[in-house]
Amino acid sequence: MDGLLLRLQPTGDSSAPDASSFWKLFKPIRRNLDGLAWCFLNPPWLGAPADFEKDPSATMAFDGDAETSLQLWSPGSLSRYADRFAEEFIELWGVDPARHDPPKIAALYNAAPWSEADDVIRRHAAVWLKYIDETCWEIYARERALLDFLALQLRGKPWVEVHPSRADAREEAFRAAGLADSWEARGGRG
Repeated sequence: MDGLLLRLQPTGDSSAPDASSFWKLFKPIRRNLDGLAWCFLNPPWLGAPADFEKDPSATMAFDGDAETSLQLWSPGSLSRYADRFAEEFIELWGVDPARHDPPKIAALYNAAPWSEADDVIRRHAAVWLKYIDETCWEIYARERALLDFLALQLRGKPWVEVHPSRADAREEAFRAAGLADSWEARGGRG
């Protein structure tokens, strides 16, 4: 999958994005992202907001969901809760419900051996996002036009550098962006 590495730049004010300002980066493609069902490998916060816990439409059930930290969010939930992300490392991938059955894909991922889990994402995700604390967001997408549009919208913003990437060549993007130390600190998993 083609992608972008969005290196976050400190600006000395509150305009610099972090995990809780998700839409500051992704607002140009919000409609595209919000139409997807989202699988989170781990919850994007230490404790879910009370309104998320009480919202029966926020998540979708899937086979094996009681035995895993994997969460499946319903389409539309990302808009309501993304600005409350508060973890140092976040990974989520979106399933297009017009192409795949999200609960079935979440169950498939959940049942896959760890060594094959990323392959499930590569085969079924429309978009794949990764966040590393105060360093960068990565976005990989099936549609190159989505990435090109986002890159164009972020061009010239002082709080982000946009670097091309590929899901199968992430290390090269980290090195090109001057983030080799972050890559190595995460054991090459990022």
